[in-house]
Amino acid sequence: MQPQSQQRQRKQAVTVDFNQVRIDYVDNYLEMFYDENMDNKVRGAMSLLYLCFSHENMEYMLDHETLFGTVSRTLRDDYKKSIDLTLYLLNIFQAYSNFTQFHEF
Repeated sequence: MQPQSQQRQRKQAVTVDFNQVRIDYVDNYLEMFYDENMDNKVRGAMSLLYLCFSHENMEYMLDHETLFGTVSRTLRDDYKKSIDLTLYLLNIFQAYSNFTQFHEF
């Protein structure tokens, strides 16, 4: 008989095809946060974080009406449910903290 840890199936890692991630789909990624499926929320967060790597995308995302509110709410509501989701969301805020438009001179 196999040990209990080996009997459990390992959860497959959530993946995103970053070649398909586009700034035009920001609203789609945010809609994923309203899904009950945690993997979809993680995919949305991964996609948004990937977009944060571009200066042009950051400027667009700064002007988005609901992005920060949705990311904040998701972090507040789901931080205990998924460490992966929490880390991706925190990294989105980290990316913005490094963005100089948020700094006062």
